[in-house]
Amino acid sequence: MNKKWMILALVFVLISALFVGCTSSSPQSADPIPNAEDAAGEASQAPLTFSISMRTLGTPYVESHPDINEDKWVKELESLTNTDIDIRLVPHKEYVEKMTLMLASGDIPDVVQASGGVWGPELAGSVQAGVFLPLDDLLQEHGQNLLRVIPQEAWDQVTHDGKIYAIPDYLSNRSRRGTWIRLDLLEQTGLDIPRTTDEYLEVLRAFKKLGVENPYQGRENFKYADTFFAAFDALPFSGSITMGR
Repeated sequence: MNKKWMILALVFVLISALFVGCTSSSPQSADPIPNAEDAAGEASQAPLTFSISMRTLGTPYVESHPDINEDKWVKELESLTNTDIDIRLVPHKEYVEKMTLMLASGDIPDVVQASGGVWGPELAGSVQAGVFLPLDDLLQEHGQNLLRVIPQEAWDQVTHDGKIYAIPDYLSNRSRRGTWIRLDLLEQTGLDIPRTTDEYLEVLRAFKKLGVENPYQGRENFKYADTFFAAFDALPFSGSITMGR
């Protein structure tokens, strides 16, 4: 098994929703990745080295870290997996721009995290151009659990020309949103906890009368505010608004 295949097999164990990049280096001979039963012999082997680009997701801990590769949790992961990981962070707010520049430069990590499937703008057609390696054979050999658990619809999002190019991320529970309400304000209105959109509107109007300037708030551009707006087919953060009679 050459180094490229060792890297990809290990990635199946460590991470999900990641695209795997091909390198131009010539194949190198190497022993197979040791399994858990070979832990005693693992320490005597040199750590497996590979690079990976990951988006910061706007997480303050990650974005403010002076050197994520020296982080204690990264070091612990490397120790547990006998790896030497070179993490290249991609700023959340500049994600598409930075990813596009990275791909254009040709300096592509062994593993690349993407968020838009094989058609995402951050990949700029690189999957279609043959930059990345199909994972079908590796999945059959090392990823039977993934093939069994992940629904076909998720695999379809990372499939091009009949080949799988990524390990997809998916939601096992689609009802993942939550709404918080100020009970102290609700008590002042004399209303009950709202359970329908009409009741929500009644509470929001009552909050407004109490002097609350913004009775309903979400993230920037109302992202993740679809618990309310989706009932009206209006998703401001995606630019999708359906009008009907």
